[in-house]
Amino acid sequence: MREAFLKYTKDDRVEVSDGSFDNTGVETGWADLIVIAHAFHWCLDHEAAAAEFARVLKPGGVLALIWNNEDGDAASWLKQVRERVERHRQGPHWTSALWRQLFDAPSYANHFAPPEARSFSHHVPTTTDGVVNRGLSSSCISTLSEADKEVFVEDVKAIVQKGEGITWIMKETDTFQYPHKIELVISKRM
Repeated sequence: MREAFLKYTKDDRVEVSDGSFDNTGVETGWADLIVIAHAFHWCLDHEAAAAEFARVLKPGGVLALIWNNEDGDAASWLKQVRERVERHRQGPHWTSALWRQLFDAPSYANHFAPPEARSFSHHVPTTTDGVVNRGLSSSCISTLSEADKEVFVEDVKAIVQKGEGITWIMKETDTFQYPHKIELVISKRM
């Protein structure tokens, strides 16, 4: 993800550096904005992360947590695919909502205004292969044995072929809408 971001972001004001949620390696009061996209659910120490975000952000700076999730509520076929993926889920995930413990951390309460959350629905065109490849990229699926991955692929193809609630863009080319929902949580540094 970082490589793609750097490839397509051509702005001298944007800097990407190594770090972790609780040790960014940047100077105090340096940042106007911290963006964490599709990753904060992996944070294990919410207090340490809140303290680091407060240290790094300038007063009035913004912490933006973003997830671009598949929207199983928008289409039955996608809900079935998500359920098939979730059979193997063991680690942290956005849906577990453990990441929301950030807002209970003392350093968060002392330095940030209450979070503001927004959701935005959108669709991207995809194909059966696109859905299969997205499923295979899930951390809980990518670690399966090759035999289990083959079963997963066949199951996902069968779900899509059944097509409950699918919205075709062009059936002849196996192109259909892939419902997503962007979840955005904004926290402003006081």
